[in-house]
Amino acid sequence: MIADIGTIVEVTPWDEIWVKTSSAPAENIDDKTPFRFRVEGWLWDGQIFYGLHGPVVSGPTRYRDLICNVFVRAEGTDWRKEVESQAGEGQACQ
Repeated sequence: MIADIGTIVEVTPWDEIWVKTSSAPAENIDDKTPFRFRVEGWLWDGQIFYGLHGPVVSGPTRYRDLICNVFVRAEGTDWRKEVESQAGEGQACQ
């Protein structure tokens, strides 16, 4: 598994990321600054594992206290078996 519950994962966005806070409308942000989140759970669609989620713990101030969802695999990596991936699109913080 690419990340166990409790693991800190660093994300470096390749493209714009979608950000939604309770106090503002959702927006796409073009910021390639790395940030880190702590894995609190895995995202599943039936039997298909497709991502991770958890709170942002470091990085740009605007991401603090948000939840990061990393859910699109660029090259079709099965994260149940692989330890690396090229996740490109689909990073979201809310």
